[in-house]
Amino acid sequence: MKPLPAEPFVIGQWLVARVNVDYHIAVDDHFYSVPYRLVHERVDVFLTATAVTVFANTERVATHVRSFRRAHHTTLTEHMPPAHQAMARRTPEKLREDAAAVGIATATYVARLLEAREHPEQGMRACLGVLRLAKSYGRERLELACERALAAGALSSRYVEQLLKADQRQPFLQARSDDGLGQHANVRGPSYYN
Repeated sequence: MKPLPAEPFVIGQWLVARVNVDYHIAVDDHFYSVPYRLVHERVDVFLTATAVTVFANTERVATHVRSFRRAHHTTLTEHMPPAHQAMARRTPEKLREDAAAVGIATATYVARLLEAREHPEQGMRACLGVLRLAKSYGRERLELACERALAAGALSSRYVEQLLKADQRQPFLQARSDDGLGQHANVRGPSYYN
């Protein structure tokens, strides 16, 4: 049998923490998630060398592996409000897939929005803005607006939205025909050459 250490051995420590508006508590400068319904509540935290366990009214509501990384977050998806969970499921790959379902120009435009940022995740908001326009204006109109935005070299969801709003007032976005440039006052037709 091993002798007991001379100093008392601490198994764990109890703390009290307040849940912040982002549904995280701070423990040793690291942020751990708790269920979002506990925002602004006080919770009890049992801290060991390897785990952080959170209790609300004696009910265990969260357990995390302890992290010693300062100013970082440990977040469980089930702790997020439904809107945040939906956003967390959005990835650049999923946005590219959704854009490809609209059309080639929309897919290309979304890809450029993602590539224009240092990190693709930073362009996700703009991509979501473009894709939501399909609900208001239709997929075909969005595809035409993205074609126009690509030709203009624009990289913003607002630009595409302004095109669609202007087209709604006075239609100018038209599908290209495969038989050349189309009719225009400055284009000589086949009869000119005969």
